[in-house]
Amino acid sequence: MDAQELSSQRHRNGLTLTLLGVLFLVVGPVCLAWGWFGPGMVLLLATPVLLVLGIGKLTEPKVSLSINSHSLSLHHRRGGWSLNWRDIQRIDQLHLGSGFYRQELPYIGFRLKAPEQVLDTIGPRLAVGLLTEQRNLLLLALRQQCPDCQAEDLFEASHYVSPSGKRYSGVLAMLGHRMKRFRELTGFDLLIAEELAGENGLALLRRYWATARSTQED
Repeated sequence: MDAQELSSQRHRNGLTLTLLGVLFLVVGPVCLAWGWFGPGMVLLLATPVLLVLGIGKLTEPKVSLSINSHSLSLHHRRGGWSLNWRDIQRIDQLHLGSGFYRQELPYIGFRLKAPEQVLDTIGPRLAVGLLTEQRNLLLLALRQQCPDCQAEDLFEASHYVSPSGKRYSGVLAMLGHRMKRFRELTGFDLLIAEELAGENGLALLRRYWATARSTQED
């Protein structure tokens, strides 16, 4: 299958928001100088919000996922990771709860054959980013799947030993524990926001994965 690059909407309007923030920064003091204190203060208060949002969007990569017949790669402003299709056991939509309370969430889950396939390719900056960005998702999963869990279940130790016996320390160890906890709660080791794969992204990822598996079996 041909290689493809998938884009998210995270970087859209970044330049517009940044320029609007700069404009407000210029116009705000002018309004204050002319005695228009209300509008001037509103513009100045909005300036840092617009600049933070705009610059944050500009730093997001335009290509969020790269896929080909052999592998899947994530591109993030903090770094990236790469997985071979043959190292993935399952790709599916994330659901929490059961029965009438079963809830579909905007995340794509990957169940891996071994956590080392991510821990050995991911950088510390991205590991920290994932630990931070997905903390609320962990909280939600704990409430849904493990209501009796305690507060200490939110903390990941700084030492981790993988099922194969490989040792990790620091943020990679914390990510290893997070992946283990996600597998226990959701059935997936690794989760990405659905928007990163774009429209019909899940179906496309599963098609590439299924094709790679059938080729390997042949």
